[in-house]
Amino acid sequence: MTNESKTIERNWCDLKPGDVICLGGNWLEVFDAYPTNHDTVTIKVITAYGIQPVEIQSASKSKVTCKIY
Repeated sequence: MTNESKTIERNWCDLKPGDVICLGGNWLEVFDAYPTNHDTVTIKVITAYGIQPVEIQSASKSKVTCKIY
């Protein structure tokens, strides 16, 4: 039996609090996510250092990998 979680691809603009995303090779929980420009999404992720904002420039159809629990 494997210990891997299943994943799904989701649009950057569809992220919501509680999603766990792969960002920079790490799995991070989304605290908040909102569009800040027509091609930019600001995501606040929970890290060992607290809540950190990250700006992502993405095409309208680009996707991020999310864990499914």
